[in-house]
Amino acid sequence: MSEIGIKTVDNNGNCQIIRVRMNDCKTFVNGLELTMRYQNNGVTVLVGVGRSTRGYTRVVVPNCVAGNDLVMWITCNNPEEMPMLEFFLSRGASLDPGSHGLIAQFWNIPISIARYQGPYGDINVTETSRIIYSVTLYPDDDNNTRSFLAERGSDTWDNRKKPCLFAGDNNGGPIWEAPKEYGSVIEGTTKDYEVEDVFGSTFTFSKYTSDC
Repeated sequence: MSEIGIKTVDNNGNCQIIRVRMNDCKTFVNGLELTMRYQNNGVTVLVGVGRSTRGYTRVVVPNCVAGNDLVMWITCNNPEEMPMLEFFLSRGASLDPGSHGLIAQFWNIPISIARYQGPYGDINVTETSRIIYSVTLYPDDDNNTRSFLAERGSDTWDNRKKPCLFAGDNNGGPIWEAPKEYGSVIEGTTKDYEVEDVFGSTFTFSKYTSDC
């Protein structure tokens, strides 16, 4: 991923375009490079340098559904000399439970987790020390219940040093990948989420209706 684009509508109904590039970690708002802070009609963009990052961008945008602002962070990191962009939602409770994006589809919906015992690829879980769970999601807008398996691992993705559940079929990292026949983590396939460019909003499950 070479850049991240955010397209939003401010409190006056105007379109605001935010872009963050990976190679130089520069942030642009409506085509102009941002060096410190931008604030206009409910949209706030702040850039800076963190202790463990090459740089960060904090974005706050209005949320017409929940009434609370939606807060996002984009950080530029360079682990093992491999530049990357990280995207975080720090106020996911503001998301609409009916959202279908790759991130939003996991927020604010009922979920159940149960210890799994049975076949798992070419092994039987009951005969190993591996800890595997069956995870079921219950979206409330279209009754599209889905389940998948995830494995508890000691490795972590961040500095909080807490165990993580690893799931998916070769798309979450090189370890603890669940065989694909045990359910899809996301709704549909990755092809269903492809858009035409960094600001594209048309994909299989899109509910974006603005002309922005």
